[in-house]
Amino acid sequence: MTKHTFIRCLFFFVCAGTQLAALPWQSDKSFQPEDSLVEIELTKKTHSYQQPWLSHNQTGNKNGLVIGPNQILTTADGLRSNATFRIRKGGESKRYEAQLRSIDFQANIALLDVEDPDFWPEMKPVKLASEIPQNGNLQIYRWRSGRIEERAAEIVRLYIGSAKLSDLSHLVLLASSEINAAGWAEIVMDGDRLVGLTTSGSKNKQLTILPATFIAAALERGPCGDGPGHGFFDFYWMRASNPALLESKGLDPEANEGVVVTRARVFEDHSNTLRDGDVILEIDGFPLDKEGKYIDPQYGRLSLEGLSTRRHAAGESIPMEIWRDQQRLQIDYSLPRADFNHGLIPDRQYDVEPRYLIAGGLLFQPLDGPLMRALSKKNSGAMEYYREMQPDIGRPSLVILSTVLPDDYNLGYENIGPLMLDRINGQSIHTLKDAAHALDNPPNGFHRIEFMHDDTLKHLVLDAASLDAATERVLQQYRIPSAASTEL
Repeated sequence: MTKHTFIRCLFFFVCAGTQLAALPWQSDKSFQPEDSLVEIELTKKTHSYQQPWLSHNQTGNKNGLVIGPNQILTTADGLRSNATFRIRKGGESKRYEAQLRSIDFQANIALLDVEDPDFWPEMKPVKLASEIPQNGNLQIYRWRSGRIEERAAEIVRLYIGSAKLSDLSHLVLLASSEINAAGWAEIVMDGDRLVGLTTSGSKNKQLTILPATFIAAALERGPCGDGPGHGFFDFYWMRASNPALLESKGLDPEANEGVVVTRARVFEDHSNTLRDGDVILEIDGFPLDKEGKYIDPQYGRLSLEGLSTRRHAAGESIPMEIWRDQQRLQIDYSLPRADFNHGLIPDRQYDVEPRYLIAGGLLFQPLDGPLMRALSKKNSGAMEYYREMQPDIGRPSLVILSTVLPDDYNLGYENIGPLMLDRINGQSIHTLKDAAHALDNPPNGFHRIEFMHDDTLKHLVLDAASLDAATERVLQQYRIPSAASTEL
């Protein structure tokens, strides 16, 4: 038995200095939720992207499950590394201080620990299911108002979907249940085995569940950052439903095989073996049909995207059979490490506070996904266009004028924004530090702020001599503690 097989059989490992050890505990044949299920209370500081200088403490509750010595499993959704965690067990009023040992935002899982030895003696770990049932009934448990709430759930289907906090593709379980306001890591059990953790609920009583098999694989890949990480397919593809498409490439139009690569490199400029226009016929030994589906030996017909996380980690090679230049070829595709923030406009920001710079009432911010979502009603078509672009040497990132705080200094500009910056005082702007530096060097007594050529406004002009006084006046008028976030 290899080391990785041994780890996979245990279904977990221990991070942050805790040594891997054989488990002294065994799960009971009959599951008793009060022995393993805990309530997690967390307090964290949250910020507004539209008013990034504002913050407030937010409290919340979610569920956790003991899966091993000093290991409490929950989802990463809603967590921050600097949050304060307290845990209650068995409906007790006593709260135990907890520490966040590891967090994996890409996979949406986290592990907590309680250092107080009085917490652990009565707790019993739960084993993770090695296979997810495809039909039948499950049981859902959670702590609510000091009591265990139990609800039945019925399996709807299994499919390949995206993680809640990233674009990572993996197996997802969909179930229906009468449970209300779910999606906060309620545990889903099949007998005494964990089937998964809930990640969302809907008004039509359907729950999305993060399967235990994916959780086990994600823990093995390393949520602490020192493991290989999760892989993904860094290419776009299209169905080959139209027979003319395959026939034009010399393939049998009646054969139900293959999808066409439309873009071989999406997020990273890495050297890989796929090319635009290749037809992928087989991945990891599984033939693909024209819809991009393969037959999984356990779960039936699934999307090819799931093969990136089925049995492989980042850095590993997956064999593919492709059609290129009128011939079948065998290639090895190296899985890039999942990180979906390589775009010119990073889509996600994990565990970071929003950044900003205020100058004369003009609010400058780095353009990223959370800010775009906060400004969704004001986003221009130009922003959506740049969202699909990759950074380069000439433009590694974007900064926007998100809004203007009205003052006599910026008279006439009160209603502009959001607009993407191109240059300030002749200097190209890629970061907030670029903007701050450019504002320190005004030519001819005026600040000239220019926007991207495809935005609605081309430039504005402000008096340089009175900028600092105007900034101080705006800070006092709007009760803003600082003109810039801490890194500036």
